[in-house]
Amino acid sequence: MRPSPYDHDPRYRRKLDEISRRIKVGLDEIQGWPLRTSPKAVLAEASSMTFAAQMSIEEKGDCWHHVTFLGENQKRFGMMSMTGGDTREEKQQHKQAVWSRVGQLFNLLDSDVMVVLQDAWYVAMTPEREAAGGAWASDEPDRREVLQLTIITPTKQALLMCDYERREDGTVHWSDFKKGTSEGGAFQDALLGQMVQEYRYLKPAPAMDGQRRLSAIASQLVTPQRILAELEELGQYVVDVDQRYLRMN
Repeated sequence: MRPSPYDHDPRYRRKLDEISRRIKVGLDEIQGWPLRTSPKAVLAEASSMTFAAQMSIEEKGDCWHHVTFLGENQKRFGMMSMTGGDTREEKQQHKQAVWSRVGQLFNLLDSDVMVVLQDAWYVAMTPEREAAGGAWASDEPDRREVLQLTIITPTKQALLMCDYERREDGTVHWSDFKKGTSEGGAFQDALLGQMVQEYRYLKPAPAMDGQRRLSAIASQLVTPQRILAELEELGQYVVDVDQRYLRMN
């Protein structure tokens, strides 16, 4: 594999360091980390994902959404994701289908932490908007573009948002990451977090030879291979997956 052009350039090194500093401010407020995966490992992964997304937006104008699972400080799964469908209803249905499978796979791969990076529209919530309900941020004239970083554990989530502005000279101005409100870290109104909770029973069990076999308490056996195939059918690009959990006994 050829080295990245960013690996040895001090300008990019400084940018990555600055991204890490900004993200850490929000992550420091998260309590109750799984014991097997350290906040340091989560920070490193989240910083790397954010750096890649910012470079993509600066160079190409957009970026893929990125999903990563970590377990025992190791990467269990990586996927590039985009929502399909022509209408909003179709996009919401597609998102529901993708996230339900991601929630299943998170548990089947015995993961500790999920890091999700998305490019989205954002508007500040006002009492008037909250009373109106159902408004789409992309319809609002004062909408802003943001990178949305969501950290999900089996019991909590944290939301960090970074506003950015495309300027007339072609450059992009990035704001600091700010911690979003989430009612003490609960999974309220967080579809992906709800899916993680819903499929907690899908856990791998140890086999006699030390490998892993999968035990699904459901009417139909659910395997990582099946979920991966369905995600790819839904147009998602699976970058890598921990092969240990794809071996069946």
